[in-house]
Amino acid sequence: MARPPQPAPAAAAAAGARGSLLVPVLLAVVAVLGLQVSQHADWLQLQLIAPKLPDHWVRPATLGEQPQCQQLFAVAADARARDGQQRTEFCEDVELLHGSPGWALLSCDPGRGEWNTVMGPLKDPASRGGLWTTKLGSQTQPKLLPLHGFPENATFHPLGTAYVPASGAHPGRLFVVNHAEESSAIEVFDMSLVDEEWRAAHVRSLRSPVATHSPNGLAALGRNELLVSQDHMFVLRPPPLEQFVALLAPRLGPLAEPLAWLLSSPARHILPRLETVLGLPLGWVSHVSFVEEPTVEPQASVVASRIPFANGISLTPRGSMLAVASTMTPAVKLFRPAGTAAGKPDWSQPLQLAGEIHVPHGCDNIAFSAPEPDQPADSLFDGARLLITGHPSGLRLIRFARNPRGAEPAGSWIVDALPKSAGAQLAPDTAPLPAQDRALKANEAVTVRTLYQSQRGQAPGTPSSAGSDWAREDNASEGTLIMGGLYGGVSVCHGVGL
Repeated sequence: MARPPQPAPAAAAAAGARGSLLVPVLLAVVAVLGLQVSQHADWLQLQLIAPKLPDHWVRPATLGEQPQCQQLFAVAADARARDGQQRTEFCEDVELLHGSPGWALLSCDPGRGEWNTVMGPLKDPASRGGLWTTKLGSQTQPKLLPLHGFPENATFHPLGTAYVPASGAHPGRLFVVNHAEESSAIEVFDMSLVDEEWRAAHVRSLRSPVATHSPNGLAALGRNELLVSQDHMFVLRPPPLEQFVALLAPRLGPLAEPLAWLLSSPARHILPRLETVLGLPLGWVSHVSFVEEPTVEPQASVVASRIPFANGISLTPRGSMLAVASTMTPAVKLFRPAGTAAGKPDWSQPLQLAGEIHVPHGCDNIAFSAPEPDQPADSLFDGARLLITGHPSGLRLIRFARNPRGAEPAGSWIVDALPKSAGAQLAPDTAPLPAQDRALKANEAVTVRTLYQSQRGQAPGTPSSAGSDWAREDNASEGTLIMGGLYGGVSVCHGVGL
């Protein structure tokens, strides 16, 4: 009688290592979960109980006069997009293109309801998202940005963006997080403006175990250097196993392969959600440098770690500080770089935590404005204000993500933060629900006030705010706010109070 085939020694050893690892890992997970629940009970309660917000409120420049808001909506034919059309909807990030006054970039993905590698679902990666440009204050609609040279067979699901203005003979440089089908990447484009038309040419894709494990937000340091946040260690759509092993091997050695296998098993459907809800400090920020030759691997290293759900990131105008949104803390963490012998910041070395800004929501994307005329250039934020966009209720956002075209909207909340300076008096937060009434801790170094609130995102608002940016108007006592929705469109408000 023939003997049944026996497993190869290497395969049997690997299977044994996986089995022996499973029990202690599960016990460790249970212990950590219990600790996290006890430490984050107040915040979990806030996430489960949605606040009562107004239908639509924007901070007025003049008491009793609401700012003028409008939605930006455009469509463009695209056979690779959902239903054959790109649309300015599900726009996770919006960014003013500094160096090109009045222009903004919109990062939109109408297929996010079918493909979301952070929250799920993972049903259909085939449809492409798109990038749009728009000129604020003009009467023209947003225009779809052609991506010349981007591979025809590649999937494209854009998330965070970062832009480096054109300089001399060099065109603008655009970085875009792409949550593609098989693994995430950072797409690099050159951008130029010719006769009021933007063009983008694909330079290369960046992939790295450290830098594109779960990329979310980007901050550009130069044409060939950037910082990128990694929102999760446990991911719904794991990268290729060899990339996962390469990420874990420096710390875990021989345990890296069985652990990577475990995290790529069906447990991946549960662990990312536990990491999110319990605020496990497993996110990090990576430093990336690269050359433009696509065959040369980018150089990447971890420069900040232990960040619960590291989300949007932004640099102050002079590059003296990095802000990182920690969605589940909930706070914005502030980091300073090490210095070189020449006195310049060295972002490739471990960053120093310099403080936190406590916020009333699950913060998503953040953005420093350009320096403001009434703020000292040597202030904490280099004379800028920090916009912090987020979600009032985690539970409502999870429900909305399951059915973004039919479920109850998740709600929207945008705040800004300005450093407290001697003698400067800011108007109080006059929102129906002031920010300080829901933040878990008070802020000593900054003042946090509401810019926009909405229970359901009624027009002309957005039903699930994720990103925003800000510019001062010609009238120095007012500003312009542009905001995008993770599962909504784009809105612009003029006459917003400072």
